[in-house]
Amino acid sequence: MELLIITTRLTSAVILLSLLLITATASAQEVGKVTRLKGQADVTRSGQTLGLHTGDAIETQDVVRTKRASALDVAMIDGSNLTLGESTRLEVAQYTTDTQPEGLISVTRGRLRALVSKTFSSRSESFKVRTPTAVAGVQGTDFLVLAEALQTRLFLYEGVLSAINVDPSVHGKVILHPGQSTQIKLDRPPETPTSSAEPTSQGPAPGSGSRQDLQSGGSQIDDPGQLTPGSGGGAVLPPIPNLP
Repeated sequence: MELLIITTRLTSAVILLSLLLITATASAQEVGKVTRLKGQADVTRSGQTLGLHTGDAIETQDVVRTKRASALDVAMIDGSNLTLGESTRLEVAQYTTDTQPEGLISVTRGRLRALVSKTFSSRSESFKVRTPTAVAGVQGTDFLVLAEALQTRLFLYEGVLSAINVDPSVHGKVILHPGQSTQIKLDRPPETPTSSAEPTSQGPAPGSGSRQDLQSGGSQIDDPGQLTPGSGGGAVLPPIPNLP
């Protein structure tokens, strides 16, 4: 009798574990592909860390990291494009493109250049980027994120971008227009947007990874980090984001 109870419990545990694995697998969906890789990068998926190569799939819940002197491009299923600079850590927390498109990208550290397609233009701020200090809400936008442990810098090239502090207790929201930038420090509201040195009045330079570049079939710049001053650092993201 005792042996039967133990066997039954073990069987139940195996079934439960199998269901959990099936659920986890079902919840993670392919949402993009690596289209360019300079240097080294890896992805952590379901507890395993694997090296990335051109052509590899990117799924929801993936954590992508680029190493020093490395850069990575990801073409998303909706036509959006993500360019990661060196020493960047990014998680695709959520990405759906059905009747209610919703994107949430977490950048713990490093540089992200994002060209967001019109898929996310039906609802304001349906595409968000979250850092240790900020949440940026965009739609159909071309922008740059520099994420550090204690501050985030945002540069807007095209479209409209909103920015708030990731901490719900810190109030204040700013709206950026093309050619503007802002900075969001830890425990501080976003700074008033100012005119930025990037982009220039002539628009992004060829090879910069801009929307103009992609539409014309131009190549990506070898090192997206050249677009901005240096940045670094890292932090664990707060558990509850203050989403716009």
